[in-house]
Amino acid sequence: MEDLYNSLENLESEIKELKGKVKIGIEFTQEFLNKCGKAGYTRISIGKVSKKVPATVNFPFGSASSVFGFPSGTEDETGCPAIWKVVEDLKISGGAGNSDQHQVENDNLIEGIFELKKGKWRRIE
Repeated sequence: MEDLYNSLENLESEIKELKGKVKIGIEFTQEFLNKCGKAGYTRISIGKVSKKVPATVNFPFGSASSVFGFPSGTEDETGCPAIWKVVEDLKISGGAGNSDQHQVENDNLIEGIFELKKGKWRRIE
């Protein structure tokens, strides 16, 4: 019986830790999306392929560990792709970037396709 109580305590501890990680992920993803919105993006892909973010389709290196912005060609004040500045500002760069894409290293981003409508981000895929 004592083994069951120990197992239950371990599970409760794991659940608490997982809830903390999910909360951090939600908050960090929201911060990332808010910066993307301020940069001029209306749709973002975090690690997913979707026709709703055309830069993800046929991207030769796949979508894993990358973020993509839409509309295509959105630039920062220096003329660089705006997604690069967002990634650099949040210190999540995982290497190189392309026109509407940048590699990221961050376990706190929640994968999905997100859309900005009426000032609010929502996950659409």
